[in-house]
Amino acid sequence: MDYIKFDKKAMRNDIKELLDYLCATFLNRMQCIIDEDDSGLYSKIVLVVDENSVVDSIRTSSSILKFENSSSASGYERKIINEMQKLDDEQKWIANIFYYICVLPDVERHFIIAKYFKRESKEKIMHTLNIKTRTYEKIRSNAYMHLGILIPGILRIRNN
Repeated sequence: MDYIKFDKKAMRNDIKELLDYLCATFLNRMQCIIDEDDSGLYSKIVLVVDENSVVDSIRTSSSILKFENSSSASGYERKIINEMQKLDDEQKWIANIFYYICVLPDVERHFIIAKYFKRESKEKIMHTLNIKTRTYEKIRSNAYMHLGILIPGILRIRNN
């Protein structure tokens, strides 16, 4: 019987890159709600989406619009519609990523939310979880791997 072998290193790198992207860009354009459980661990992250959020994103991120040399109204309108669709798709994509984060085991979920969305230091995360460096590294590694398994398109399979 053949077994599927995961490329864990590549998958972890992909997840770290994804989380770095979310950390660096989404906080400037979108908002989220983060809940804590009774023990002080972050238990949930949800993207705040309302009917104006796509329009607000365009208004605050006008640099994403690339104006063509043509000044025709139909070309401009088409460009605006395309950009709105991209932002709407991005919101759905981020909301799905947040869902996958929320189904991770408690400490892994807390690690990802604390590090990437609350921007807490390693020391603060370790203090909150009451763990040492070795355990922190294991939680980090497992969080990346488990999130990589959950998110469609991240899973890497080695050819052996």
